[in-house]
Amino acid sequence: MVFLRDISERKQAEQEKRQFYRDTIKSVTQGKLDLVLIDEIQEYLDPARLISIVEFPEDCAPARSKVVDFFRINGLTGDAQELFESAAGEALTNAVKHAHGCNVYAGSNDKSIWVAVSDTGTGISTLLLPSATLRRGFSSKVSMGMGYTIMMDATDNIMLCTGPEGTTVVLSINAKVDDPVLTLDDFPDMWDETSVM
Repeated sequence: MVFLRDISERKQAEQEKRQFYRDTIKSVTQGKLDLVLIDEIQEYLDPARLISIVEFPEDCAPARSKVVDFFRINGLTGDAQELFESAAGEALTNAVKHAHGCNVYAGSNDKSIWVAVSDTGTGISTLLLPSATLRRGFSSKVSMGMGYTIMMDATDNIMLCTGPEGTTVVLSINAKVDDPVLTLDDFPDMWDETSVM
């Protein structure tokens, strides 16, 4: 009975630590990076309109090309598209490097365009989460370690779900909202409101 209580207490401590990291990372990134549970990610994976399987490094380029085509079809072009493509490429590279493969999903709705990269690797250790996501140049393997830095700069929101079953990253960018076209009717007639002295 003592053994079960000890395991339960360790699980509770781990959950509290993850919640602390989640709150801290979300706060430090102004709400841009959120550590989430798989249930919160599933709503992006289920309706995905693009799915690509990456098993080997040479699969990255075709997958990235499909994602870029998806962005263009959904109206994302120019600098925003190039930055978002870089962020998706970093997520793909991380998955291939750390988990030896992944599935790539993309979708859009009236609010955002998103891409998700999901792997079945060992996940990011709880103790490494702050460094892995916030420290510029940090990497648990020999690399430039700029993945999350690039992702943060190129997206409006990142959702990260990681654990022993794998890691899923959802990168999203707000859908472009065209500025309203103003006509003369949109401006008040100040002459009518001016009293004659």
